[in-house]
Amino acid sequence: MQTVRDLLDAHNAAAFPAELPAGTEAHGVALVLLDADIAGLAAAYLGAGGALPAAQWRALREAAGVARAVVPGLTGAAWVYFGRLYALAQAVLRDAPAADGAPAG
Repeated sequence: MQTVRDLLDAHNAAAFPAELPAGTEAHGVALVLLDADIAGLAAAYLGAGGALPAAQWRALREAAGVARAVVPGLTGAAWVYFGRLYALAQAVLRDAPAADGAPAG
């Protein structure tokens, strides 16, 4: 959980990349919403002591997939910002149950 906390703190301290205009989308998702979803779910995970309801785990898996697809197309500060966001999602997902409800990994 400390890794998640550290990544979330670093993410929250960073400004949204100025080179991404408001409303920028990738894979049909507004990047500002992708940012809010992953950061919000990470905060919920920390607030709940490492637990999330099944629907939130699914939402995080989906958001992580979008982030994974988005990062290679970015450069500069946007690449750093969304790379860290993807790392944050992956850090939380290490504790996610498998799709069938059994513990992952």
